[in-house]
Amino acid sequence: MWKTVLALLVTIIVIPILAFTMDEPVTAFQKEILIDLVIVYLAVALLVTAWGFRLTYNFSRRGGYSIKFWTGTEDYRWAVLQAKPEFAARWKRTLFNFLFLSIRWD
Repeated sequence: MWKTVLALLVTIIVIPILAFTMDEPVTAFQKEILIDLVIVYLAVALLVTAWGFRLTYNFSRRGGYSIKFWTGTEDYRWAVLQAKPEFAARWKRTLFNFLFLSIRWD
């Protein structure tokens, strides 16, 4: 994890600083584009942070951070999914859980 964070920091901070200091001066058009990109970057970082707070709040509200986390309530969407006829067989629900929910695809 720390290697990823370090690589991200180098990519976002160190490489642009080196490129701007060792290359030709930035034109007005390039400066305008850079300002727009920073604004978009900050807006996306804020949206992702807000979404993360929402997920954390919902997880804690349902007992996910308690000592006995298994006593928390189940997500209401899981009951809706289990009621569908396509998932009547337990092996189909297990396969769906394993392939769609458990495996990270990134």
